[in-house]
Amino acid sequence: LLVNADLIRGQVDELSTVNVEQEIFDCLSAPMVEAVAWDIEKVLEKASWGLVVQQDGDEERRIDDILKNILNLLAVRLVGLDVSQTYDLLLRLFELRILSFRDLPGDLQRLMQAEKWTNQYLLEEDDIIRQFTEMTDTNLYRAYLQNISLVFPELLKRGSIASAARLVKILATHARDHEHQIRQGMAQITLMDLGCQENVDHLQTFLVHDDRPTRQVAIAMVRQFSYKGAETLLEVLSESDDTAVRRDVLAALEGMGVTIRALLEERLQVPGLPWYVYRNLLLLVGRVGSAGAMEDVKRFVSFMDPRVREQALQTLFTQLGDKAIPCILPALRDRDWRVARRAMVLLSDLDCRHSQFLKSLASLFNAEEQTPGPEQS
Repeated sequence: LLVNADLIRGQVDELSTVNVEQEIFDCLSAPMVEAVAWDIEKVLEKASWGLVVQQDGDEERRIDDILKNILNLLAVRLVGLDVSQTYDLLLRLFELRILSFRDLPGDLQRLMQAEKWTNQYLLEEDDIIRQFTEMTDTNLYRAYLQNISLVFPELLKRGSIASAARLVKILATHARDHEHQIRQGMAQITLMDLGCQENVDHLQTFLVHDDRPTRQVAIAMVRQFSYKGAETLLEVLSESDDTAVRRDVLAALEGMGVTIRALLEERLQVPGLPWYVYRNLLLLVGRVGSAGAMEDVKRFVSFMDPRVREQALQTLFTQLGDKAIPCILPALRDRDWRVARRAMVLLSDLDCRHSQFLKSLASLFNAEEQTPGPEQS
């Protein structure tokens, strides 16, 4: 119908303003527009351009020209559709020069630039890294950052984690360099931008990767995303069933220090988490400190799992010192011997003189004296 629209137009009153092709386009759904465009593209691909003519003897009426014109008209509609659905088709129309680069949707232009610059980066990675590391010119640095914002997500999609990590490492170094304050500020902002949810989602697979070196590279990269990075690592700590993954994540979070304090306080208040998550959170509180979390830590002294109770005692001891004695004393009567033993050791280290502790200590000594030795038995 579209191919013969010009013939239909010839039968319409010459004074009419009816646009036959447009009338047809308006009747097509979005999926149909895409399907028609692909069909027309296939016809052009199978035939030699300039040799396809109407089989009615009219050599001046060339079907290839008609099809190209229809594609031009369809392209206007295609550009307004979801790029994720029409990416391949729009790219094909660009290759056929039906659409120019400026005609393409902004999102598609960005994708094409990202692919182009990522390919270039991977080919010249060492040279680019060396130049970027030493760069101090503000305008040139700003231009590089714009390219990085496009290249970084593409590297993650391709699984080039090591290459992406090199960029983040340099940005992190620049973000701490007080000698070049303008560069420092730009690097800090870029790191925040690179830590967006979309990029973090791409990194999730690598954060729990079976290959430890790959996993550690991804974890080290996420650490540089500050608050967002800490939030992501805490999620992995809560959701991963892999002990090795949790161990690596725990070490990374500990290295982030005070950055994670507020997040720890929030996460300790979340009910229903696995016991090992609470134990790890308590361990982190004990190592990085968090005065605001102490009341929550005290609640875990009576938690159902003894491993959590034991860690809660240790954290209180580490953070509160002798002020933790009132919280530790009741644990001397804990139903789990390991928790009771931990309480005994901690109170001893605090040089506790409380009567309850001294009685427990005396009972322990008496029990050991009454236990028959090898000679007696």
